[in-house]
Order: sequence, then C-alpha cells, then structure tokens
Amino acid sequence: LRLTVGRDLGGWMKGVVVHFNLTNALVGQPSSDVEVSAEWASGASLLPAKSMSKSKVPLLGVAEGSEPLFVLEPAFKSATLSQTTPLPSASNTLTLVVATNVNIGGGSKLSLSGLAGASRAGLSSSVAAKVTATDPKDGLNLTLSCSNAQHEHSLFDLHSGSDCHTLEMRIQGSQTMRVGISYSISIEILNPKSAQTSPSISVSVSGPVQIKAAAVQKTSSGALGVEGGSRPLYVII
Repeated sequence: LRLTVGRDLGGWMKGVVVHFNLTNALVGQPSSDVEVSAEWASGASLLPAKSMSKSKVPLLGVAEGSEPLFVLEPAFKSATLSQTTPLPSASNTLTLVVATNVNIGGGSKLSLSGLAGASRAGLSSSVAAKVTATDPKDGLNLTLSCSNAQHEHSLFDLHSGSDCHTLEMRIQGSQTMRVGISYSISIEILNPKSAQTSPSISVSVSGPVQIKAAAVQKTSSGALGVEGGSRPLYVII
C-alpha cells in the first residue's frame, strides 16, 4: 500500500495517524508481517523499511483480533442438542448447549433449523427460553420466534397446527454471547403426533457476525427408558 503526501507537512509529521479501509480475506489467516518505509518524491530512500509493532488488544473476544489482517472465520466451538421425551404430542424440552469462537452481540439471531414436526401451538405464553451459562454473570435474554416454509410467527401467537421448522432466538440489547462461555438454552415445544426418526438439525447465527449453518451434535443417551430417547425430535409410538 503506497500513500502519497500531497503537500509539505513540515512539523505536522509528528504524531500523524493515517486511517484506511481494506477488505479482509474470505478465509482465516494469521496476521501479516507489516513493514513501513518512506521515500522522497524522486524515489530516493528517506526512511528504510522497519517492521511495525502489532496491537495486542483483544477484539470481539479474540486475543489476536486487532492484529493487522488477522482473520478468524466465525464458527461454533460446540453445539449439542437434546430432548426430554420421545413420546408423541408430548410437551418436550429441547436443550441447546452452544459455544462460539467469537463474541456474538445484541441484535444477532441464533437459529435452529430442521425441527421437523415440532410445534408451539397451545403452549402457555408464560413459557420462554431458559438460559444458563458456565459463568453466572453471562446470562442472556432471548426474544423467540418460529417459522415454517410459508409463515413466520411470534412464539406465542401460533395458530393451532402451526409447525416450528425453524426456531429463532434474538439476543437482546447490549448483551453478548461471549467467547469461552458455554450457554445452555432450553425451549419447550410439542412433539409431532406420529413416530419419526431424529431429523437433520442445524444451527446458525445471523447479524453483524455471521456463522454458517452447522449440524448440531445429538445426544444419544436414553430418555424415559427409551434407548436413544434423548435424540432431538425422535418420536416413538
């Protein structure tokens, strides 16, 4: 990157700060080794190349985040989903335990997709997501909504028979889902009426920071004496 001085700055060169915008790489990469040098308009050397020191201030919860051209692709460090019952039409608690490699700020939306047959119809409007964290200071308030292929609904405004193929959880206000913290998010849904195997379910993040959809890891322990009954949306008759 070459910067050309348009006029003689004289003594103003003391403490000059230059800002410029670059587009980061599309994939992760380490910080580049950066050198700075100066030359006269004639091309003759004024100041020889010298390695620049790098900022060590964390950014978005990432220790190397402020180092120049360091790129970390946002991703889930872990994402596990389980259920409490495999019985048909039963009230069922899905629990997502999730951690990310970058901070996820307020206004961002965490989405669970592929909840085949799940419904919120008829559940009490007082039922909301329960969130706990490995650090009690890191609780989150989530605004929830459900959507299927045709419609999106307020979580507590679903008509009878509505499904909840995608469950969306929006982080409120100035709260942040922080790096290094594991969050356990529990939501009540209704199981489908018919037997089914556990469907393919993915989790993603949209907003200022985006994380591509990734398959959740499913628990395989038993529930209510049913082998593998904790696999999400697995239903037996």
